[in-house]
Amino acid sequence: SLLLLSHKVVTNHKPTHDLIRKYFPDLVVYIPNGIEPRPRLSRPLQIDFWKENVLKILCVGKLSLGTKKQDVLLKALDYLRKNAPHIRFKCIMIGEGKDKEKIFSLIEQLTLKEYVQVLSPVSDLQGYYQKADVLIHPSVAEGCPNVVLEAMMSGLPVIVSAYIGQLGIVFDRHNGLVTS
Repeated sequence: SLLLLSHKVVTNHKPTHDLIRKYFPDLVVYIPNGIEPRPRLSRPLQIDFWKENVLKILCVGKLSLGTKKQDVLLKALDYLRKNAPHIRFKCIMIGEGKDKEKIFSLIEQLTLKEYVQVLSPVSDLQGYYQKADVLIHPSVAEGCPNVVLEAMMSGLPVIVSAYIGQLGIVFDRHNGLVTS
């Protein structure tokens, strides 16, 4: 195995670090992803979809129902719409991917078109972080999600899946919410 030939193994994935450390305690080093702080925009981004006084939800990532689990978010939004009609919300999903058409189809099927907008990737998310009320990241497969780190650095509250919670980035009710 390559591990036996290695002097050190560096990983940005906490579960991988913990697994290797069990068998090779002196071999592995954990270094979380670093992100560069960005200044707040002096002129806030204008987002027509979020003009109303609503809960502004942001979800960013590859559009993939298998790993990023946007379908779980859409079903949760449908539940919220039906069971808590007093909570007004709008969700912007930013991303591209193989399941884009399936996501559009699910939005249509759940009658969420007036609540959810899907946008193509943008080069700078800072304006969205400033405007949003919460980032929801339901992914079940990540190394170290930069979008979560960037949102947290911007002061945006985050809600993540239990999978992301185990990465040692978000601690439930300490610096975000972790859901199962």
